[in-house]
Amino acid sequence: MRYVQTNSGTFIRHILNEFESLRWDETNKTSVRKLPEAKREQFGVSRLQMVTPPAFDIATQARTEGDAVLVGAVWTQNWIVTDLVGNDLGSAQAAAAISDYNREVSAITSVYSQQEIDSWPTQEAEALAYTASSEAKTPLIDARVAVTLEDKALFVASILTKAELYKVAFGAALGRKKKAQNDNA
Repeated sequence: MRYVQTNSGTFIRHILNEFESLRWDETNKTSVRKLPEAKREQFGVSRLQMVTPPAFDIATQARTEGDAVLVGAVWTQNWIVTDLVGNDLGSAQAAAAISDYNREVSAITSVYSQQEIDSWPTQEAEALAYTASSEAKTPLIDARVAVTLEDKALFVASILTKAELYKVAFGAALGRKKKAQNDNA
């Protein structure tokens, strides 16, 4: 629940945390949640009607919460969308490029745990070693195939194929991010 404090129909402040103790006057210091209804009225505290934030283009605009506005008899959340200019525009476009990059990489890696991702370099190194010599030591691969009963050669081929596909997809995402950052520098 969000609240605002007003005085004679004029917005004073947002109250973002209903549990935080606030000083209302010399003798009243308590959270909005514990403030009796009569005291809420006395100190101009009203519930804030939340609204869906408007859509905006993260690359060219900023969205901020403005002062609440009185709509009818209800204090209502107010969103402000402004166009970015100059350095702000470049920073926003760079941030959008990073966001796009993170989304792309997450789409590639989201089905794997971080521990499994951390093992990829070891898996690939062992797979390459095994490809070079079937006598190579491959403790991680050996432990996995011992449990899953997969064919070791097929599993090694799968590791190398997935590693190559990941590098191509990751490299493309990284390239798009870097290009967007360079374009906005």
